[in-house]
Amino acid sequence: MPSQIRLSTILLCFTCLHLHGYVSPTADNRRDFSELSRKSNPMSFENHEESTNAADNARFHIELRSKGNQLLGFRTKQEISAKKGQLLTTRKRNKSNFSLKHSEHQQHHNFSLSSKNSNKMEFKSRQVMYGTLDPSTTLKHTSSRQGVRTAFSATACPTSCHCETKLGTTISVVDCSSKMLIKIPKLPASAKEIWLQNNLIQVIPCTAFQQLTKLRILDLSMNRIQMLHNCSFDGLTMLEQLFLSQNQLSSFSVDVFRSLQKMLVLDLSQNMLKSLELDLFTHLGTLTRLDLGKNWLTKIQNNTFHGLSSLVFLSLRENKLHYLPGTFEIRAFQGLTSLESLHLEGNQPDFPANFTYPDQALSYITTLRRLWLDGYPRSLGPGFVSLTQLSHLSFSGNGVSHCSMGSKIPPDFFNNLSSKQPLHINMSECSFHTIPPALFKSLPNIYSLDLSLNDYLLIDGFEKASEGLQNSTLTVLNISDIVNPWMIYSEIKNTTFRYLKHTSLKVLMVKDCSLINIAPKAILDLPQSVEFINFRGNKIIDAASLLTLTKLINLRGAIVSKQLHYARGKNQVRDYHRGLLSWHIREQTVRPSHVRTNTSGTQRKLHQGQLIVRNPHLSMKIQDTFNHKLTIGSNFCGDSVNSIGGSPNTFQNDFTGTLPIPLPHKLEMLDVSDIKASYNIPQVQIINNKVLKYLDFSSNGIKCFGGPVSGLPALHYLDLSRNWCFKVNPLFFSHMSSLKTLLLYKNILGQSLAEDEDGVTFSALTSLESIDLSDNTIKDLSQFAFQHNVNLRMVSLSNNALSQFHSSLISNTKLELLDLSYNVLTGISETTCNQLLDIKRRNSNFLVRLAGNHRFLCDCDNIFFLNFILGNPEIFEDVRTFQCRVSNGSSVTYDQLARFLPQLGDQCVAQPIFIAVLIAFFLLVSSLSVCALYHFKRWQWKYLYYVGKSRLHIGSMNFTNRPVAHAFITYDQENRKMRNIMRNLFLPRLQHLGVTIVLGEIDFNPGPKAPSIAGAVTNTGKTLVFLSPDIFRDHYRQLEVNMAILHELHLRKPVLIPVLMLREEALNCLANDQQASPAAADTRNRRLAPGQLRAHHRPSTRRLDDFTRFLRLIRHYPPEISTFLKGQIHRCLVYTEDNASFWQHLKSIIVDEEK
Repeated sequence: MPSQIRLSTILLCFTCLHLHGYVSPTADNRRDFSELSRKSNPMSFENHEESTNAADNARFHIELRSKGNQLLGFRTKQEISAKKGQLLTTRKRNKSNFSLKHSEHQQHHNFSLSSKNSNKMEFKSRQVMYGTLDPSTTLKHTSSRQGVRTAFSATACPTSCHCETKLGTTISVVDCSSKMLIKIPKLPASAKEIWLQNNLIQVIPCTAFQQLTKLRILDLSMNRIQMLHNCSFDGLTMLEQLFLSQNQLSSFSVDVFRSLQKMLVLDLSQNMLKSLELDLFTHLGTLTRLDLGKNWLTKIQNNTFHGLSSLVFLSLRENKLHYLPGTFEIRAFQGLTSLESLHLEGNQPDFPANFTYPDQALSYITTLRRLWLDGYPRSLGPGFVSLTQLSHLSFSGNGVSHCSMGSKIPPDFFNNLSSKQPLHINMSECSFHTIPPALFKSLPNIYSLDLSLNDYLLIDGFEKASEGLQNSTLTVLNISDIVNPWMIYSEIKNTTFRYLKHTSLKVLMVKDCSLINIAPKAILDLPQSVEFINFRGNKIIDAASLLTLTKLINLRGAIVSKQLHYARGKNQVRDYHRGLLSWHIREQTVRPSHVRTNTSGTQRKLHQGQLIVRNPHLSMKIQDTFNHKLTIGSNFCGDSVNSIGGSPNTFQNDFTGTLPIPLPHKLEMLDVSDIKASYNIPQVQIINNKVLKYLDFSSNGIKCFGGPVSGLPALHYLDLSRNWCFKVNPLFFSHMSSLKTLLLYKNILGQSLAEDEDGVTFSALTSLESIDLSDNTIKDLSQFAFQHNVNLRMVSLSNNALSQFHSSLISNTKLELLDLSYNVLTGISETTCNQLLDIKRRNSNFLVRLAGNHRFLCDCDNIFFLNFILGNPEIFEDVRTFQCRVSNGSSVTYDQLARFLPQLGDQCVAQPIFIAVLIAFFLLVSSLSVCALYHFKRWQWKYLYYVGKSRLHIGSMNFTNRPVAHAFITYDQENRKMRNIMRNLFLPRLQHLGVTIVLGEIDFNPGPKAPSIAGAVTNTGKTLVFLSPDIFRDHYRQLEVNMAILHELHLRKPVLIPVLMLREEALNCLANDQQASPAAADTRNRRLAPGQLRAHHRPSTRRLDDFTRFLRLIRHYPPEISTFLKGQIHRCLVYTEDNASFWQHLKSIIVDEEK
């Protein structure tokens, strides 16, 4: 608690302070001494001193903040100036004075707070400093002719102790426990609670507590105090609680407690007291609780407790006060007129012959209500008749008390109990073997009876003992553990509860009795008033034994958990079949003679593994319900058994339907956990009950939640944890709209929940407040998993495998805890962070647990979350444990996050820019590469495009395998001379020679030229190109020639025939001699060797000159055409004049080579 003390603020306000020395004697500034007021926090102190010279005075504030013994902050609210070394505050009255000193250095104002008992501390104005300052320090301010002074008067907290302050700066709690102190330190007078336990203190001086007039609680336990003086507690007039247990006190003087007039609680237990002085407690008239247990007391004399008229509780347990004549004198308890609880147990370890209960001494305590005694088989004496207010009587041998009844307890044991109050009798662990039938006959007003842990009594022994309980007011009966755990099994027979039928029984506990069967009529013998039954920890195997619980019309709670936990010595064979569990036990040993069985009340017929209920005490409707063949699992779970190793013979789906389960119509709580019901949950309907609120079906090994389960309109709590279930029907909870708490931890539902993308599984649980899905191997959850759970307050997803949390929390505004601890989270999205912040604004108690997630990444993708957790630490629990990993493998803790994030931010800004530039560079390079590739391969692509269209019969252009003309002619159509020559000379000459030609400007159809050019090139045998300087300025001429070149490469034979028109005079001559007959020509062109032009009757010098002109001509052509022509120079024809040999040679090239 001391560590939780909040910041306490002390505000000093000095006004009208003369800063250049002491105040002038002539100034009217006399002030009386004023003390610190503790009515508010922070507090303000002002000296309303007036001055005529404003320039010489300034107003400033000093604020001190402290936590515990640590001074946390200091600041001034206005800059001030003063001479260096001027002493502003001082105190000289005691050795532990504090002084506040102001100095000026380079326009900064420094203050030093010093004391003889603390280190000197210097700090600047408006700066935080750290040091030690007792939070109980009081501040006093004076103003006089001698100057202005502020005094720090401190009542220091003892060294090494921890102090708490209340109501300002006053110490109220001093904790010096476990400090190895050998003497009591000097303590502040304002203390109200002092804790000095667990030290080495031996002596309490008379002056130790004299000044502690406000002390109310003093703990001196667990020390080595051997004696107390009469003056040890002088001054403690307000003390209410004194703890002196576990010391070495052996005796007291009579007046040791004389000053403790208001004492309420005195603990003297676990000392070495052998006797108590008479009138020791005379001065403690207000004492209500006295503990003298675990001492060495051997006798209680008359009037020992004289004066304790207000005592309510007295413990004398575990002393040496044997139950023998003379140990308790007759008037030992005289004067205890208010005593209600008395502990005398643990004083009699054996059973001597002269054993007697101290009934005569007890007879003086007529107000006694609760009494603890050691129990032995000797009747209670006549003194118990006086205890008419007695309501609780315990003989329990619980490790403190001694109780050994055996088989000798007399039937009249309780005959002298005349109390008219409802009696609570505890005789647990008393080693009963048998109980006389008439033992409880004298207790008609008995309310509760505890016979548990008498493991030799057995079920039959209880039946005999219960005879005396008939017609009593018995309400609570506990007979748990009355069968030895080493016994194989036992049974509740039809007659076991026959004497309880006419009681007021409401609570019956029969835990851990090795029960394998409960006869049906036994339940019917219980009174209708029964509201709660507990059969936990047995071995019940008969389904019919629990069906009769439906006859208990007032039953509100039933626990039948933890069944079939056999200790040893038997074989178990499971037979799960058609929705009912049947266990068949084959014993290898002979049943003990004292174990009696009777199964006549329940006839079981096993036919092909089916459990048939034959119970004459059940209605035919219920029998028909359970005898009807019902499937163990719905169709949803039908295909899931074999996948986990289940035997197909174990689970069968021979039939379908809804399994009706009847329950008592007032049952509100049902615990059937850990009953080894290792079968799937089918489609179930709870009938005859609409009020069930609590259902525990955990630890049953169920592998599939099929359902849906209906008939539970009031269910608030459902526990299906620890089943290791791997599959859940999204409609399983569809009829549980009132459910508030759902426990599903320690299952294997991760995959099943991940497959529910629409979040149907929990959508019907509109009242759900708490859900636990921890330990479910969940890797992912639907975004809509909790969308409809608007009342959700707690979600636990710890110990899973979540790497991201995407589930929307926008509708979960009431959420108080989101547990994501111990997952593998790498980050939290911006959307989720905003939702968490919105929830925190609506609900200040909201917390998120992230402990155990060691895979958070300190990267750019996570920078929003990192800033979020740094800026909103109040949202996260144990935020200081947060850490994230950097790409180099190092970790960044939460304390380092503030320094790391700016660096990460710079990297995150530079990274997108770098990536953008890099992408732009690659796009540019790619674009340039594509453009370059297109530029160099454009003609190939165009050729393939048009040829491909023809082959695929796309468009109107079709290529043929045979040429439609001998040649296709291309030339510079922009050259008028060439056009005239083509029309007037070349075409007539070629037609005269029988050469069919295609000329684009004449034969092409209107429309796009490219398809016509491709068709002309590919559907003719040769392509003649008449070379001229400007022929390839036209794009279509390039297309025609390149298509011809590619077609030639495709056909692997000559297609392109270049014709060189070298001289302008030849063109002029041709224009004038257009009608000349080719017959006049008497020479023919001859093929030249490679590298030579085809010429006719030309000198070698002229041919060389023409070759040079040819190279110069094609040098300006496009590169791909120029390169091709250079390689095919031997194929080029040179036209110089119109003669027959040229035309015959041209014809032979076009026609003869084609043939």
